[in-house]
Amino acid sequence: MEKFGLLVFTAEDGTEIKFDEYVYEPEDGERPAYYWVTVCSKCLKKFGKYFGSDVCDHGSGCCSVCGCDTPDYTDCKTDEERDAWDSRYVDFSADEVKEI
Repeated sequence: MEKFGLLVFTAEDGTEIKFDEYVYEPEDGERPAYYWVTVCSKCLKKFGKYFGSDVCDHGSGCCSVCGCDTPDYTDCKTDEERDAWDSRYVDFSADEVKEI
């Protein structure tokens, strides 16, 4: 279920990363409840060290990091922009993040 507001992830060193778009997936009997976000390649370079193995090897959509100006793939106007565009999903367990 897509949610609005802010989702905050706090890394071990205290760094907070805020997301303005995220999805909550409730427990389904096979997997406990979790959240996921989309992170562009630019933000992944900046924050990826904090996510560890939570980064998936694929993704799509606009970047969920607050303040990111990377366009969604569909907003890219040139082949160069489309070739440079890339994103990944990042999954968080419910106890790794908080909604505000």
